[in-house]
Amino acid sequence: MPDAWAAFLAQCQSTAAARPDPADAIMLYQMIVGAWPPDLDQEDEAGRAAFAERLAGWQQKALREAKLRTDWTAPNASYETTARNFLFRLFARDSAFLPIAHSFIDLIAPAGAVNGLAQTVLKMTVPGMPDFFQGTEFWDFSLVDPDNRRPVDYASRLDALAAAAPPVEYGKTWRSGRVKQAVIHRVLGFRQRSPALFAQGDYSPLPVKGKLEGLIVAFTRSLAGSIMIVVVPRLAHQLLAADGGIMLDKQHLRGSALALPEQLHGRRFRSVLSDADPTPAGPELPLQSLLGDFPVAVYHAVDSA
Repeated sequence: MPDAWAAFLAQCQSTAAARPDPADAIMLYQMIVGAWPPDLDQEDEAGRAAFAERLAGWQQKALREAKLRTDWTAPNASYETTARNFLFRLFARDSAFLPIAHSFIDLIAPAGAVNGLAQTVLKMTVPGMPDFFQGTEFWDFSLVDPDNRRPVDYASRLDALAAAAPPVEYGKTWRSGRVKQAVIHRVLGFRQRSPALFAQGDYSPLPVKGKLEGLIVAFTRSLAGSIMIVVVPRLAHQLLAADGGIMLDKQHLRGSALALPEQLHGRRFRSVLSDADPTPAGPELPLQSLLGDFPVAVYHAVDSA
């Protein structure tokens, strides 16, 4: 979204006077909008102050490790103070930056969530062993250490896991992060039930027909009669519905489909991420049927070849 980012930066440049070097200021803006906690209200002064302190730790480390204006072995206290003061001015009660930032965060957050779900699905389904850090089952906005060593709220994760709800049920409450854990739970459960498919299965791309060819990543994993289909979007902001959520616009999906190889014609596939009835596969699988109710899809064959 380069045009939206450029417009955001232009607004930011008009909100403060004394600032660090342009690259360091832009890096800070990027970190603020990228790591803003989804449950943090811009009117929450205590929450803003806590977030600013976390960012200050990241900022000092980033500046020193860049070794442009300061360094671990020769700290430039004056420049670091300028950068830190600039950061805290952005978070002040009367800051003109906060409403600008929050507006931009609201704009990009749904696409960021879909990207997060897509990356999570790919991590669990492409060849290799998926690696998860404890605490990242929900959305994770940790910065560099020691920020990424904060205590994990295991109780909330256990409660969500016990509910065993399909991911689609969290579509409207996606900011809580439960939708991500639900996806992880379902796909890892399928991996556990199909170890040979993931250890030895073939890995083949699926072509996309229609106008969304460049916006969809799709492939199969197959071993003998065991087959899985994975479909995720890329550049998701172009596909989102206009309601500010994470669901894709069915109108955008209409007219595009996966082209299936002949050996998959007639097979029946069940969604790993929902409890819907199996989908029969012909020469094509419409994207509207695969991604119309949830922005990522994992299907597995439920009948014999």
